[in-house]
Amino acid sequence: MAPIHQVTSLDVVLLLSGLWLLSKCLRLLRRRAKSTYLKGPASKSFVFGVSRWLSERKDADASLVLEEWAEQYGAVFRMPIPMGRTQVVLFDPKAIQHVYSKREAGYIQPPATTIFIADMIGNGILCAEGESHKRQRKALTPAFSNAAIRKLAPVFLDSAYKVKAAWDVLLESSIDGDAIIDVQGWMNHVSLDTVGIAGFSRDFGTLQGNHSAIAEVFESFVMLKQTFFQIAVFILSTAFPILILTPNPGGTLYRNSVRTQRKSQGSCSRQPERRRMGLVKARETIP
Repeated sequence: MAPIHQVTSLDVVLLLSGLWLLSKCLRLLRRRAKSTYLKGPASKSFVFGVSRWLSERKDADASLVLEEWAEQYGAVFRMPIPMGRTQVVLFDPKAIQHVYSKREAGYIQPPATTIFIADMIGNGILCAEGESHKRQRKALTPAFSNAAIRKLAPVFLDSAYKVKAAWDVLLESSIDGDAIIDVQGWMNHVSLDTVGIAGFSRDFGTLQGNHSAIAEVFESFVMLKQTFFQIAVFILSTAFPILILTPNPGGTLYRNSVRTQRKSQGSCSRQPERRRMGLVKARETIP
């Protein structure tokens, strides 16, 4: 009698893994056969593509490297990403406009991005696709119409004047009239104060140097140093989206920022309305 082979759980796992890998390879070959051939840089690694190489570059920003590739390979080129796959990069404004305007027609964001956004801020318009995204965008359109934006113009001008006044003080206080200004940091304060006034009718006061818990959380992202393991998990999440849920300091900071924003929103809703948009008379700030 022939020996009977018992199927173990390991055999099942190996079989399923092999079938999954085979389906991925067949899908990749089919996609390459049907899609238009695009030029692009050579892959640095089958596992990481060029993602790890871009993240570890010290001599140039990743956006500058992409601009160099656009000049070399054209406004539309392919870029190697993890696990032997490629990603189409668009530098043509008309192509970008087409993708964003026709998103509900079939242009969807990567699964890892959807999982990341849903985990951090919940399932909203940023996670929606197809008809759901179209319906939610239609509901939000009145808030972003020309008339609505025009009403917020005083808020933007108010922040611009505050920045100008602060920069004038820095230049006047310098000995030779020159000063090094952290423009990115100031723009972050402009964004935070503008959103606070326009969205909640409250001034966070970061442009005046006031302490803000939300600003502190955002600044901590800049100071965060990730390990090789965390970078590898983030890069490989494009191929294995479930990895985006792996616990890491960056995710903890994001969740803390969400909790801080919700507390600030609650604080704004409980306080009486004392400030009108565009006016600079309110003395009260929120943490």
